[in-house]
Amino acid sequence: MLVQTNRRTGGFLHVIWTLLVTVFLSELGCGKSDLGRVSGRVTLDGQPVQGAIILFQPEGRRPSYAWLNADGKFALQYNAGHKGAAIGSQKVQLKEPAEDQLAKLPHGIEASTKIPPKFLEPFQTVEVKAGGNEFNFELKSD
Repeated sequence: MLVQTNRRTGGFLHVIWTLLVTVFLSELGCGKSDLGRVSGRVTLDGQPVQGAIILFQPEGRRPSYAWLNADGKFALQYNAGHKGAAIGSQKVQLKEPAEDQLAKLPHGIEASTKIPPKFLEPFQTVEVKAGGNEFNFELKSD
């Protein structure tokens, strides 16, 4: 027995299937609508921190990261295709690049400023909101 569907029913099912897949993927965090753009600057004792990595770590999600440029400025990257950080509470920390990462320093950035150990662990919690966010960290070594 051959089962046929008419065009109207088949088109309706296709639309429903497409909507379900879209909702499912957005719930996984694959869309960038749940990201806020994040930039800022990091200084240590009044001097820009450069060549280090800044991490914003949300609970239960992947971290966002950025290299600190020669002026200590950064713009976070969520993954290869999306800039920003997940909306919500984020723990912030710095990371000195590993030896193999030094060869990958972006153009114009020199090796890392020596970072006090207390900033290599989460040192502050911030709230990322939808849209643009600017966070400036004026760190003190003592």
